[in-house]
Amino acid sequence: MNNDSNVWNVLHVKSKYEIKISKLLKENNIDSFLPTYTTIRQWSDRKKKIVLPLFPSYVFLKAKSNKELYMPLTFKGVIRYLKTGQKLAKVRNEEIDKIKRLLKIDGISEISTSCSNIKKGEKKIINYGPLCGLECVILTEENKSKVFVRIESLNNNITAVLPVSYLSRI
Repeated sequence: MNNDSNVWNVLHVKSKYEIKISKLLKENNIDSFLPTYTTIRQWSDRKKKIVLPLFPSYVFLKAKSNKELYMPLTFKGVIRYLKTGQKLAKVRNEEIDKIKRLLKIDGISEISTSCSNIKKGEKKIINYGPLCGLECVILTEENKSKVFVRIESLNNNITAVLPVSYLSRI
């Protein structure tokens, strides 16, 4: 194994398995990192604080040996290692440190990630919240984490600000 102590590998895991896999890695003395954030979710009868992974379905680990590299692949819920081409994807220590510093900052009220390239004029469908199921058109971007949308229904236009994570392709 190329023992590079300055890089982290990325495990791709099943949805909702991130915390379980992170705990299993720690129990097996494998250096792991699962960036999480706390958010408030509204149910019909209550609000609840929940902890969510910042990068859904990803857990970072720093393997010191081949055994530590391959052992997680036997855990229930692990799909595979993230790869770039034929090589395992690697995340530098500096990038992990930046994520850790960001998560320690007090006063951050909203945090989200998005790898989607939202473009003005694109048609999307809303997947969450009270507008779930409606089609929309992207009007503008704001800080790459929220978009303004125009929803055409009942011959009226409604403009709303939604997190990008609420949207998907039609």
